[in-house]
Amino acid sequence: MTIVTFISSFFFFAATGITTFEPTSLENVYNIGFGDLMENGSFDDKVISNNGDTLKVLATVIHIIRKFTAEYPHLKIMFLGSDPVRTALYKRIIKIYYELYAKEFLISAFIKNAGLYKEVKFEPESKQEYLVFFIKRID
Repeated sequence: MTIVTFISSFFFFAATGITTFEPTSLENVYNIGFGDLMENGSFDDKVISNNGDTLKVLATVIHIIRKFTAEYPHLKIMFLGSDPVRTALYKRIIKIYYELYAKEFLISAFIKNAGLYKEVKFEPESKQEYLVFFIKRID
């Protein structure tokens, strides 16, 4: 597992953020997780800090993904929200920045169709419910 920490701050509030890359059971697929590092050393990806720095944190995580995939370009990064609301938020962010991200990464997602999971190309204008997202650096 690879762990990267960063400081998230907004006005007088600061928290230590943590990003993890863990191998999955799928070959060359790593799961990325991010959240707050708690005082007891645990990692909380469900915490809602409401400190107004969501875009700053996501920009930091994207920077970390860029560095990680530059070092390991053969790996595919998998991510999903800790709940359906966060997964929908990630879809909106990918949609907004798709033109930028698509220059650097192949972006795909899992959908469920007739009870089966299928990986498909991410389509920004799709109304499809995406369950899990994947990104892989373009060679």
